[in-house]
Amino acid sequence: MSVVNTAAPSYATTELAFIATQQEAVSILNPTAPAANTSSPALGRREREKREKYSRLLMLAKRQTAKGKRADRPDFNPMVFSTNGDVAPGAEALLEWIAGKYCALMAASPPRLDGCAPKTLTRAFRRESRHTIMCHLAAGQGEMIAWAGAPNLRGCVLL
Repeated sequence: MSVVNTAAPSYATTELAFIATQQEAVSILNPTAPAANTSSPALGRREREKREKYSRLLMLAKRQTAKGKRADRPDFNPMVFSTNGDVAPGAEALLEWIAGKYCALMAASPPRLDGCAPKTLTRAFRRESRHTIMCHLAAGQGEMIAWAGAPNLRGCVLL
């Protein structure tokens, strides 16, 4: 998992240009339409970096699959999020795959006593999964902000 602070000075120029381009496209095409659902350039760049980093391992796994040493070729979808709650396409695909597996599990299970349908349960699972991830990201961001500039107190006993 990787988290990108898209508001950091190193990303600010490209992020602002991306936002301006999206706003301009929306205002030209349809002023009442919401912005297109595309991820930021910083998330795309981090996702490409992660794919490149693990490409050799995936190539090795592909060879092992071809030789019969491995039953299935693994897929790799980097989990990249921004501190604002944006989700990169690879993470989106992985979350949807997990939700699909959950839906299949619920569909194969006996009917529930509360009468909830598998689609309803899957929708709730998808929402709660995303909320849990976003809450952990926010908590981590808050902890970093709280500790920024604070002295290192590891090993000290506080009274």
